Amino acid sequence: MHKGEVIDMLEEYELLLRVDGMDGKAAMVGMAAQSIREAESIPPDPMQIDGIGPFFREMIVDFQMKGTNEELEQLRMWYPYARELTQVDGIGPTLARRLHDHVGVTCVEDLLEVELTEVRGVGEATAENIRLSAMSVLLQRA
Repeated sequence: MHKGEVIDMLEEYELLLRVDGMDGKAAMVGMAAQSIREAESIPPDPMQIDGIGPFFREMIVDFQMKGTNEELEQLRMWYPYARELTQVDGIGPTLARRLHDHVGVTCVEDLLEVELTEVRGVGEATAENIRLSAMSVLLQRA
């Protein structure tokens, strides 16, 4: 398994932890991803990398062997919309969850169909910027 795949897994895990409101743990995951990014490669014992302790060693080795992680899979099931919505400029993990919980947004297309200003923290200007970014994301996919 390539170093980039491990970094991608940790970054997705960090995002989903933030959606879940676990910012402290997410920050630790982000630091672990940065430590791996700075390393030349991932050694057989990831704890040889500064900033990687027993928890992350187990997670990385498990991911390398199985291609997945149970906690990550659980978070993916709880927040299936998070990765897609955070591709839109102006939407971070917290707003993605608010959009889902308050107006039922599950995909980029939904952002063009709901009244975004019904969500706490979204005014007219922010709503317009999100809509424009959503349209850009959709055009890039086409």
